[in-house]
Formats: sequence, C-alpha cells, structure tokens
Amino acid sequence: IKDKDVRTLFDTLDVSGEGSLGEEAFLTGILKIQEDPRPMDVLCILKEAEKIKCMVEKWHDSIKTQFEDLVEVIKAIFSTWKMDRPLSQPTQIPTRCPQCRAMKRDLFELRAKVVAMQDQVRQAVACKPEL
Repeated sequence: IKDKDVRTLFDTLDVSGEGSLGEEAFLTGILKIQEDPRPMDVLCILKEAEKIKCMVEKWHDSIKTQFEDLVEVIKAIFSTWKMDRPLSQPTQIPTRCPQCRAMKRDLFELRAKVVAMQDQVRQAVACKPEL
C-alpha cells in the first residue's frame, strides 16, 4: 500500500464513518485489496450500483412531482388571491402530493380569513359615526 493511498483505504474500510476500525474490519479489508477482484464481486458491485441509481431516480421523480404540484397549487391560489374575486374551493386544484393538499387547504383558509377581515373593515368603515 502506497503512503498516498492509506487515507483512502482507511476511509473505504471505515463503513460506519466513526473514524475507527476494528481488527477484523482492518484485516478483512487488507486481505481483500491483496487479491484480484473476482468477476462475481464486480458483478455484485455493479448490481448494487444499479439498485442505488434506480432508488435515486425514483426519489427524483417523486420530488419533481411534489414540486410541480406545489407550483400549481401556488399559481392557482395566487390567481384567485385578488380580494374582489370569489373564493375558489381547494378541491378545484388537483394535487397528487399529500403535503401540497395540506398546504393548499391552509392557504385557502388563510385567504378566507383575510377576506373575512376585509369585510369586517368595510362594515366598520360603513358604520362609522359622523363626528
């Protein structure tokens, strides 16, 4: 083992990331690097890398879908945010993401409160006694 490879070897063998190695992990690792990789070992690593790639792609697709839902919810809410327009119902905006549905509901409730407060202010101004 070359001096420049010692740190890389240690980091590779320290799978827990704790910064320490037990005797068994160290000896097993040292013995593994002394032998040539078997075709089956390479195949297992390639297969595992493919599984990880598929998982990352699924996560990416899921996050992308949730983000697109969120963008649509926000666009729909802000398109009805002008207070002179009728309040749209949350069910008119389809989403696939549970978090987006909850956020959509919360934003519509907030807008409804703003509209109610605005109505109260209008009524208070209309009933203002003349001094």
